[in-house]
Amino acid sequence: MAEFRQGNNQVFIATDFWERGLDVQQVYLLINCDLPNSRKCYFHRINRSGRFGGRALPIILLNNQILDFQEILNNIILSKLMRCL
Repeated sequence: MAEFRQGNNQVFIATDFWERGLDVQQVYLLINCDLPNSRKCYFHRINRSGRFGGRALPIILLNNQILDFQEILNNIILSKLMRCL
């Protein structure tokens, strides 16, 4: 974590541990290794990246077992985007 906070590493692989409680800056790429349990959890995760006016890319890695949730995830993302517009 010290290397990450110092800016030597700018990629952090996320699990539920990352969802709350950690406060670091300069996160440009957020890789989720599992699907969050809820919309709220998902946005807690991705709001950890691209903070303070920066840009970031959140990615979710899906396997065949959770690929069926892709439509649900798309609906979550679209509903959030519509509220922002």
